[in-house]
Amino acid sequence: YEGAAMKMLQRYWHKWLNKRIPAATQHHLNHQNIFIFPAKFGLLFLFLCLLLFLLGTNYQNNLMLLLCYFLLALFLVNLLASYINFSRIDLQIGKCPEVFVGDNLDVPIWLNANNNAASPTHGLLHFKFQATQCKSNKKAKTQREKSGTLVDANAFTNPISLSQNCQQRGKLTLSRVTVESFYPLGLYRCW
Repeated sequence: YEGAAMKMLQRYWHKWLNKRIPAATQHHLNHQNIFIFPAKFGLLFLFLCLLLFLLGTNYQNNLMLLLCYFLLALFLVNLLASYINFSRIDLQIGKCPEVFVGDNLDVPIWLNANNNAASPTHGLLHFKFQATQCKSNKKAKTQREKSGTLVDANAFTNPISLSQNCQQRGKLTLSRVTVESFYPLGLYRCW
């Protein structure tokens, strides 16, 4: 029963995601296609703030409360800094080469090719396919892969190459590309 419920949730998630962010060859990241949630480290940071608040109120220690409020303010400012940094990204897919069955398809992705911003994106960006898929007209195969391409946004060369193994002949449909970052302090995961 769990597997069926999980598949149904994934189907609704992909349907909602395809409606919200339709497939395109070029994307500018903005508030409609950026998702930000606390990372594991961010949740531990919030738990630390909760403990500091409980200790500060229990022992009536104003310095501990001040530290708790400062850390919460840092947490919220980091949310804004994460969004501003991530919203500077422009992505564009390049021309894909033809490959044979069993070969890896190297998909070129141009990062900020037409963007001459005064303040560029910072931090490490992790590019990966959501699920490695090669869809043919008759059948679809899906393989989960954790690999991807890690890019330093301060020093990289265009195009960035993502690799996908193709198992079938014919015209292929690429799966969704996910870009994620934990910049600046690792408290939030932006993707």
